[in-house]
Amino acid sequence: MLVVAAILEDASGRVLLAQRPAGKQHAGLWEFPGGKIELGESGFDALRRELHEELGIDIVSASRFMCVRRQRSFGTLVLDAWRVSAWLGEAVANEHSALIWRHPQEASTLPLCEADVPICRAAGWPARYAITPDPGSEVSEHYLAQIKDGLRRGIGLLQWRAPSLAAAKYREAAITLRTLAHAHGARLLLNATPELALELGADGVHLNAARLRSTAPSSLSCAANFLVAASVHDAQELAQAEAIGADFVVISPVRATPSHPLATPIGWNGFQSLLMRGDLPAYALGGLGPEDVTEARQQGALGVAGISAFW
Repeated sequence: MLVVAAILEDASGRVLLAQRPAGKQHAGLWEFPGGKIELGESGFDALRRELHEELGIDIVSASRFMCVRRQRSFGTLVLDAWRVSAWLGEAVANEHSALIWRHPQEASTLPLCEADVPICRAAGWPARYAITPDPGSEVSEHYLAQIKDGLRRGIGLLQWRAPSLAAAKYREAAITLRTLAHAHGARLLLNATPELALELGADGVHLNAARLRSTAPSSLSCAANFLVAASVHDAQELAQAEAIGADFVVISPVRATPSHPLATPIGWNGFQSLLMRGDLPAYALGGLGPEDVTEARQQGALGVAGISAFW
């Protein structure tokens, strides 16, 4: 069964949730508004129709966000989630018991329909995913001050990448960065093995292409709130990221970038094409910075990832 779901976000970052009415399956639980895709309908057409019927609003613009698949007694449920960035009218509960606006972190504490849980989780991820520059052979005070300044400016998701650092120094610095990130309400992902990231108390791991290829689907067993991200450049890597149960991916390179001068940019068309081939939410990387967040979200991305543009 194919179903669309809408993530409507207001100016303060709150999302709209609807409570299923009495007499319906899962009555009383909260969900993102939407409904079944009829035969011959596209996802966008179904979204437009359902939101007009359920909420009395008309979509101006929307982009695909992610897809959730669940096995049910009747077969496979496919929940196709879209981020609605603009609409006309004021939402009213035409078919639900109630509507509420909540920030994603608050919404996650509500009794949600099970398939809506990962969508709610992803909706709360920040629009900027900052990747640290390689510190070289030493983590200097200047380097740490640079990271701290970025966290003060509101970076909420940080990937630490230090390929040139010796193992012992890496461990020591990772603990320092974890403390810094948590003090500023941010989450730290290590560009390392999952085992090392878990051992050092990081909030997650970011798998580069080589680690992604060598990770078996059955080998990744992590804590419930531990994030798994992966770098992908083609459909094969995207399929592998889905197979291991990644939470999100980073698709690159969207534009030309000095760090990888020989890589061919895929552009926004290439980004969208790859995004649509999978189910996972994605950040866009490559020649992008904070000023590209709006465009990235219009293209269906969680936001932008970057190195030099964030520091």
